[in-house]
Amino acid sequence: MNVKVCRGVLGGILGAVYAISILYGNFLIPIIATVFAIFVLKKCEESSKEIEIDERIVMISEKASRKSLEIFAISGAVLGVVLLAVGSKVVGYTLLYSISALMVIYIAFYEYYRRKYGG
Repeated sequence: MNVKVCRGVLGGILGAVYAISILYGNFLIPIIATVFAIFVLKKCEESSKEIEIDERIVMISEKASRKSLEIFAISGAVLGVVLLAVGSKVVGYTLLYSISALMVIYIAFYEYYRRKYGG
C-alpha cells in the first residue's frame, strides 16, 4: 500500500475516533488509537519500497521543527505572563516553567549535536 494513502486513511480514522471520544468524554480511546496508528504506519512504511526520506525532506523537517519551537516558546511565554497579570498564578507559572524546561532541553540537544557534528 502507498504510504501516503496509509497516512490519509489513518488520519481520517484518528479524526473520527477523536471526535467520537470527545462526544463521549473518554480520553483513553484516542491514546490507544494513536499508539495503534503509529504501529500500523510503521508497518506500512516498512512494507513500502518507496524512498521516503531524502535531504530535502530532512531540511524541510528541520526548518519546520525549529520554527514551531520558536512560535510555541514565544507565544507560551507571552501567554504565561498574561495569565500571571490577570491573576491566574498557578496556570501562568506552570506554563512558564514548561516553556523554560522546553528551552533547556532544546539547548542541551543543540549543544550535543553541535559538538557531535562540529561547529
